[in-house]
Order: sequence, then structure tokens, then C-alpha cells
Amino acid sequence: LFAIVLVFLGLAVLIYNFKLTPAGFWGVLWRFWPVILILIGLKTLIGSGRSLVVGGITAFTMFAVLGLSLYISWSKATEKPTITSISERLGSFSRAKVEIDFGAGDLKLDGLAGVGNLLEATAEHRGTSTGISKEFTQVSGTGQLKLTVTSEARRLIGEKKDKWQLHFTRDIPIDINLKSGLSELDIDLSLLKLESINLDIGASRLHLKL
Repeated sequence: LFAIVLVFLGLAVLIYNFKLTPAGFWGVLWRFWPVILILIGLKTLIGSGRSLVVGGITAFTMFAVLGLSLYISWSKATEKPTITSISERLGSFSRAKVEIDFGAGDLKLDGLAGVGNLLEATAEHRGTSTGISKEFTQVSGTGQLKLTVTSEARRLIGEKKDKWQLHFTRDIPIDINLKSGLSELDIDLSLLKLESINLDIGASRLHLKL
């Protein structure tokens, strides 16, 4: 059993080294790790006297796992993104507080060229993520806007990331609270009437223009 697993891992690494695997391959392959427990249990049930049978079943299962991992990861790599557009009108409020809970991906934030809207945004998403969610309330003269990922399961290693483009009004003062995971952040605040900004961005890479 151990020898077959070594052969399997060697083949997987060899395929990866020749760039025959798409992004997300190792994440998909890792999700099959319980198969090893199944094979160990099968070997215990059958016993050591039928090692050829156990070896054959193990070899077939491991190569089936390798093939499935390649198929699933290639399917995800060629999946077309879904693009969602949202906006929020600039109402009677005189200032805005914005909370952004992004998760992981590429985010661009800057000033809005037109007038009449607090926010214009587009979100490009694939796979486990299902888009962008908007919540808006108005308290006295302050508009409170919250943007979050609609639904995000555990992201596969190497899976293509979400891409958000957020354009905010230049017409009223704005406070921004941004939270993200492992992301690429391109933030241009030069045209905004920024009152304050709070960044909780973990290991993200940030390009900031004030």
C-alpha cells in the first residue's frame, strides 16, 4: 500500500512539473485524502494473505483519484466567470459609512466619475463564491452601506479568485472599513472626500494612493 501511494504521489508531482495541471489541482487532490483511510481499512478487512487483490484495488483507486482530480480542476479552470453589477443611489444623506468584507481575491476601489450614485460596482466570481451582497440603511443623515461576499465555501488552493471593482461617490464625506483575507488591493482615495479609513487586510498586498 505504501509503495503504491509513493508511486501515485510521484506521478502527481511529475504531471505538475510538466505543467499539465491547472490551478486548483492540489486543492482538489487534497480533498480525496479520506480515500487513504478507506484503503487502509480495506487492507485490514481482506488481510495480508491476499496482497495482490489489495494492491490491485489500491492501484486502481489511486489512479482513479488522480484522473478525477485532473478532470475536476480542469473543469474549474475553464469555467466562465459570472459578472454581477450593483449600485446604490445617493439619497438625502450627507455622509456615508461603508463596510467591505471581501474575503480573498482582487479588489479595486476608487472614485466614481458620474453623479447620482453612492456606489457603482461589478463583481466577477467563480466556483465556490456566488457574488456580492449589498445592505443599505440610513440613520439620520448618514447612509450605511455593507458589502459582503454572498456565499463562500472553503476556497480550493489555487482556485481563481473573485474580482471586485468598487467606485464610490466624490460628492459627500465617506468613512471606509475594509476587511479582507489574502488579496490584491488597489485602492485610490485621491478623488474621494475621505473622512477615515480602517484596513484589516491580513496578508493582503496593498497598493494605496491618497
